[in-house]
Amino acid sequence: MMIVSFYTADTPYEQEVGKLRKSLEAFDLPHKIYEIPSKGSWQKNTHRKPHVILRALDELDEDILYVDADATLHGKPQIDLAGFDWAAHIMDKAYWGQDTSKRTHSLMSGTLCFANNRRSRMILELWIQLNRQYPWRWDQRNLELIWRKNQERFLNLPVEYCAIDKTMTVENAIIRHHQASRRLKGRIC
Repeated sequence: MMIVSFYTADTPYEQEVGKLRKSLEAFDLPHKIYEIPSKGSWQKNTHRKPHVILRALDELDEDILYVDADATLHGKPQIDLAGFDWAAHIMDKAYWGQDTSKRTHSLMSGTLCFANNRRSRMILELWIQLNRQYPWRWDQRNLELIWRKNQERFLNLPVEYCAIDKTMTVENAIIRHHQASRRLKGRIC
């Protein structure tokens, strides 16, 4: 399984991805990090995520573990996708003390796995379609809509693979997300 990420050129994410790269190299993990041009806003750039993952599936010809550019690894991932097409962490909002009036669970898209097969490509193509159809909606929310209708052959990753700094206290986190977007709000990233 190849670890994949991307960042936008000439933005603060160039510094963020350096931390990710350093953590990957510390564990001698195979990885490919793509540089893409900025689309002018954080929201538009996040909508590029399924495009990058599809590109990686085509170029690398193996299963993909995608992590956001502002993440760091703190251990070697041990994810077995046998029998599954894709994976993400589904957060129990009540457990983490979040508002559950609209929905009780939320898909976290900072860490994703996709098997290199036709079904996962169909999921990614649908995600691209929803991002185009609903450009104002957060890409993570569009992917969550797909998950809500397509849980067959889906693997719910443990929280250790999608821990969020300052929000989730997770012991033994394998992948920790630092949510640079919260620090960089208002800047084109």
